[in-house]
Amino acid sequence: MALREVARMGARFTWTNKQLAPVRSVLDRVFMSPEWEMGYPMCALVAETRIGSDHVPLVYSSGEDRLRRSPRFFIETAWFEVPGFESPFKEKWLVCVQQVGPQRGPMEFWNAVGGRLRASLKGWGANLGRMDKEHRTLITDEIARIDAQADARVFSEQEWAHRYALEGQVEALLRAEEEYWRRRSGLKWTLKGDANTKYFQAYANGRRRKCAILRLQSEHGLLLRQEDISRHIYEFYINLMGTSEAQGAGLREDVWEGSQRVLEAENDELGLAFLPEEIDTALMGMKVDTAPGPDGWPVAMFKRFWPTLRGPIFEICNGFMRGQVDISRLNFGVLSLIPKVQGADNIRQYRPIALINVPFKICAKASAMRLGPIAQRSIHRNQSAFIHGRNILEGPLALQEIVHELKRTKEPAVLLKLDFEKAYDRVNWDFLRQVLLGRGFSAVWVHRVLQLVSGGQTAVSVNGEIGHFFRNKRGLRQGDPMSPLLFNFVVDALSAMLSKAAAAGHIQRLSIASVKAILISFELMSGLKINFHKCELIAMGVEPDEGRRWGANVGRDIRECKKALLEAIQALDLRADAAGLSAEDWMLRYDLEDQLTVIYTDEEAYWRLRGTQNWVLKGDANTAYFQAIANGRRRRNSIPLLWDGETLLQRPKDIRAHVDGFYRDLFSASPRRGLALVQDI
Repeated sequence: MALREVARMGARFTWTNKQLAPVRSVLDRVFMSPEWEMGYPMCALVAETRIGSDHVPLVYSSGEDRLRRSPRFFIETAWFEVPGFESPFKEKWLVCVQQVGPQRGPMEFWNAVGGRLRASLKGWGANLGRMDKEHRTLITDEIARIDAQADARVFSEQEWAHRYALEGQVEALLRAEEEYWRRRSGLKWTLKGDANTKYFQAYANGRRRKCAILRLQSEHGLLLRQEDISRHIYEFYINLMGTSEAQGAGLREDVWEGSQRVLEAENDELGLAFLPEEIDTALMGMKVDTAPGPDGWPVAMFKRFWPTLRGPIFEICNGFMRGQVDISRLNFGVLSLIPKVQGADNIRQYRPIALINVPFKICAKASAMRLGPIAQRSIHRNQSAFIHGRNILEGPLALQEIVHELKRTKEPAVLLKLDFEKAYDRVNWDFLRQVLLGRGFSAVWVHRVLQLVSGGQTAVSVNGEIGHFFRNKRGLRQGDPMSPLLFNFVVDALSAMLSKAAAAGHIQRLSIASVKAILISFELMSGLKINFHKCELIAMGVEPDEGRRWGANVGRDIRECKKALLEAIQALDLRADAAGLSAEDWMLRYDLEDQLTVIYTDEEAYWRLRGTQNWVLKGDANTAYFQAIANGRRRRNSIPLLWDGETLLQRPKDIRAHVDGFYRDLFSASPRRGLALVQDI
């Protein structure tokens, strides 16, 4: 029988030998059968603080107290499998249109008709599940009765046709149920129609457990109640996205080159009304299996009934372009929190993905499609992500070529890897406006862009419950089609600043202090906070002491940092074993562990590249193994001793001189004997 481990939250290890240099491992686990998972889909396992024993207490919860159905309405794609669903939908739409009557504008029409249609479909969908189960039971009983009669006498063709028709109805109901759970599971690779309902249901329950937030560490201690968790999350995101910071500096007007500015013809095209083909392309380019926004209308519904809905959406988009529609009335989003790591219990360990209303996304995507060619032409080539015609892998490939060339020429150089903290969420809107206007975009188009960016309101979904909406005051939302391109424009300003500084002579001969000053200035302008403790500096072609001196200007030495982090974590663990830790100390310990994990990951990647072992699983702490492989390759390729025919050479200087002389004579134009391999030109 297949068993599945219950995901554990809290402590990383479940056993320790309680020594000054402790050994810790995961000895205690909890497994469940598929039947148990079906009965308790929200079960959870929490590792509590260990006191006294060498084992960590594991508390299992069935999760029945957390089973709360969200009152939010949204159309199920499984309804599309219901026979004859399209006709009732179109009839209800026409009835709602007649009841609403003439409206002042397209936005008022859409909100009025959508509200009535939503209420009508909500009641229809609530009864659909119960009616389907009852209907399926009746049909199944009827089929069993017919099969019993078929065993007793000979059936006619009409009777067999009736039996097959009933069987087809049951299959249609089962397909609808399978589609319902497939949508919640998020799986796209399993073939449709393979009766995977239980598999999809188990996968959906697993996703729901993974995204459930059962406990959070905060400055006030460990939060376990739903109300306290929601309050803490809202305080964090209101402080992050719902507060604005004044711009500390500004860009010079001459920072942009002529090729980076927008042409007059491009500005004219940006200001034109949308064509019907542009709106069609924007919708058809969206993924079908995405979650709906706060209004409950998914992308699949718009694609299914696009001939009916095309007219109102087209009027909304063009009304926005003409300045007659307030698009902020559709600009609502719900943040769905996705854990970055397993067992996340800190709000910073969750990634916020915004679920935005589809009509707004259609308008934003159509605008992004117009902006795309201009971004491709004007944004520097080193920005390779989210731009049509470029690939995000171009960056690593270019870096590899640069490193290879630096090794070949032995030219002194410094490679700097930067890390932005909550990059999208911290973008300053004033800086975004300054960048767009500085590049030559018309003031009308910039105003339209900022309407898409700054007019939104956001709520947060916590364990299926959506709280109140708050107004955004900075940042770009992940999930908005315009956000990737706008973020590229923002970051391209940093590239322009570095180019201008180099041309003016401010960056000369590896002047790290000047680079750091530019980074700090960019932080004051854009709002993007640079994590200098997560940045990495690699010096090439210089002496180790000089490289460490440069690195000291950006961050602490990696080895010293790793040693300090290890000592601090061990000290906190010893205090936890002896007398326990406060909430502040636990948060400090988790932050230190996160920093140490980043260092170990970079170190492992460093030695993996030098060990050329690609088959070892990433994340298994193979740093020592990779280092041993790399050192073995280095020993195998080294020349500690060399006989030149007369003397045994031991000094590296003598060995290098002998090898250089040998190959110089071998490949020279006038060798002592044999043929020349190289001809002078």
